[in-house]
Amino acid sequence: MATDSERLTTDYCGLKLKNPVIMGPCGLSEFRQGIRLAREAGAAAIVMKTLCTGTNIVRRRPSPHFALVSTGVGHYKSTSLYSYEHPNELEPDEYFEELKQAKKEAEQSHETFPIFASIQCFDSANGGLSTWQNVARQAETAGADGIELNLSLPMGHPTRFLGMWAEGEMAKIVAAVKEVVPKTPLIVKLSSQMSRLLDLVLALASMGTYAFVCFNRIVGLDFNISPNRSPAIMHKYYAGYGGAWTLQSYLAHVCAIKRHLAEKEISNVQICASGGIVSGEDVVKYLLAGASVTQICSIVYLEGYGAISRILKELDHCLKSRALTVDSLIGEGEKDVLEQDQIVNEVSPKIAYINLGLCTATEKCKCKQSCPRQAIDVDLNKGKASIKSEMCNGCGLCLYLFKCPHEAFGLVGK
Repeated sequence: MATDSERLTTDYCGLKLKNPVIMGPCGLSEFRQGIRLAREAGAAAIVMKTLCTGTNIVRRRPSPHFALVSTGVGHYKSTSLYSYEHPNELEPDEYFEELKQAKKEAEQSHETFPIFASIQCFDSANGGLSTWQNVARQAETAGADGIELNLSLPMGHPTRFLGMWAEGEMAKIVAAVKEVVPKTPLIVKLSSQMSRLLDLVLALASMGTYAFVCFNRIVGLDFNISPNRSPAIMHKYYAGYGGAWTLQSYLAHVCAIKRHLAEKEISNVQICASGGIVSGEDVVKYLLAGASVTQICSIVYLEGYGAISRILKELDHCLKSRALTVDSLIGEGEKDVLEQDQIVNEVSPKIAYINLGLCTATEKCKCKQSCPRQAIDVDLNKGKASIKSEMCNGCGLCLYLFKCPHEAFGLVGK
């Protein structure tokens, strides 16, 4: 059985990490104080807030630049941290000096704490690819443990991620940067809104990319329908949004990318999962899908740096109770995911059943009127519900939709 210190450790981009939770690039990772707080809370590494270069870069953030946007009805609501943050407030020289000093602080505390630079060079179209190369050289000289190429900033028009032109530009950037910093790990941060995502991953993997971050925040837009208010919220422009509701979508993408890489016999490229993580269980799910590590950000904004410690505690408890390690989980769930043509043969048909020992049907029960197949009857005199087996098609909604307080519903094979 693994010891407490061994259970969470893993490797990422050739680096030994004490756990799979990395603090992602954001306003909380911009300066040494935030970097130190993340390190003290238990993060295994950190990615500094993205440094952007360009003649039209505005480094001063608008205020406000955050909003909590809720959608849904009743029990079925979701919340998004909607954000419009400008790039890092520091100029390149200041940025890399901050990185140097943060690394020095970690060394003085006798900790191994990798710090990754994150860069985006908006003026590459005018100045060629030399800007990317120059900034990458600065990152390497400053001692960055890796360079995250942020090719998917969510503040901009959503269609810029689409089409072969965008993919071609990304390939040129990766090739140019790799040429000048061949020994520094390069990580590419992707958007789930990119077209031909799997083909792009294969192309960039063949060029020496160490890992992919899946994914950046989604490009979004929202409107305010209150009277006497400007319709477009925040600053009347597209912004980044995400939340716990993105988890299942991103799990599917991570799983598909992991499988695609395996099919092409590419085993030296890793996945860093980002998006929707609010608990240790979410980290476990990403590991099962094929991620080697994870990045968190929004939950730290909402809960403070203590969220890192809480997530790690939950992760450790989950692994310890099952006698598992982080490395033993990576990709194990992906192996269990069927191909579409296997589903009919592998999954047996089921119908609902009611555990009458648990059922205490009353007039407050919503199961009868909520069943989409009208397959449930309720006998208030007997205080029991029943299933019309000839009408039930085993959809499974009764396990979740009715919120049965006694959890009396289940599924059984026909």
